[in-house]
Amino acid sequence: MIAVCSNKKLEGCSWRVYESRCEATSCFVIRTLNNVHTCAGQIQESKSKMMSSIAGFQYSIPLLFIDATFLKSKYKGQLLCAFGKNRNQGFYPLAFGVVDSETKENWTWFLQHLAVILLPMGRMVTFYSDRNQGLLNAMGVVFPGWHHSYCYYHLKQNLISKYPKSSYGKLLQARVINLFSRCAYAVTEEEFKVAMDELVIVGSSKVKTFISDLSRDHYANAV
Repeated sequence: MIAVCSNKKLEGCSWRVYESRCEATSCFVIRTLNNVHTCAGQIQESKSKMMSSIAGFQYSIPLLFIDATFLKSKYKGQLLCAFGKNRNQGFYPLAFGVVDSETKENWTWFLQHLAVILLPMGRMVTFYSDRNQGLLNAMGVVFPGWHHSYCYYHLKQNLISKYPKSSYGKLLQARVINLFSRCAYAVTEEEFKVAMDELVIVGSSKVKTFISDLSRDHYANAV
């Protein structure tokens, strides 16, 4: 199946998508896509719908939450999204995109479109996300040098998963998480060092492995 822009005949718009049915799922899959509209009508329509959301973000807190979730319809795929917080501490949706999976290529595509919105605003934004490898790789390419914090909840869950679910394991989990929380929320360098030293002793090799590739400037207040 081939779909073209409604303005192809009038303005010669080059937007075009080719899709075919996947035998395994019986769903249509996009094979090739030229996602550039060259017609004036489509460009104007797209801009008018997005303008209010983009303009409003300039007055929101310079913080963007980046995440993805699975789509559970018959078409599957994943929804990538970027949303901020307004002055009333409410969520402010800014951008979203649908992809097949969380890869570096897909995250790069999403972040590049996000950069088109953010860079002209002239202010640096702090990103907040989990540690998906595709996202981390893409972030360093598209937004090098921008602040990027890791979600404490995801870090905590990653750490909990390293210990058994036995009674002793749960007690150890609680102790380790308490110490990791003290590290994350420590106000001074001294507080961080005391908590981290104790965390390494209590958590032993599992904690050492966990923090070996976890730079403190992505999760700790005392940086």
